Amino acid sequence: MKPTGKSAVCIIENNKGESLLQKKTMTYRKWPGVWTFFGGIVNPGESIEKAMSRELKEEIGVKLKVKFLFKFDFDSEVHVFYGKLNDVSKISLGEGCGFAFFDRKEFNKVTRGNKFVKEIIKRFDKGR
Repeated sequence: MKPTGKSAVCIIENNKGESLLQKKTMTYRKWPGVWTFFGGIVNPGESIEKAMSRELKEEIGVKLKVKFLFKFDFDSEVHVFYGKLNDVSKISLGEGCGFAFFDRKEFNKVTRGNKFVKEIIKRFDKGR
């Protein structure tokens, strides 16, 4: 099947306003070793919401209530969602080589140079 050209990512925050990021493996084809948001591609015939739910289940093993925020064009049509999660003991990492919550100062350090993450957070902050 032909790819949809769409992706879904989720900004996940805890009650302290820290953002949960995933560290990609060094062998990941796109952005190896980079800290980024959880998410992925939308499969043919799949709704954006279903894709987001599936990706979170695959990547962190959690069913999370999320809210659609906005979409924009990057390498694909990116649909951005928002969710809250405080208990990391519920996370079972299914993809990547690590995850962590970062406050904004740490977040800016670990995502330095990642234009994708920067664009998402810029739009997210603007909408707050």
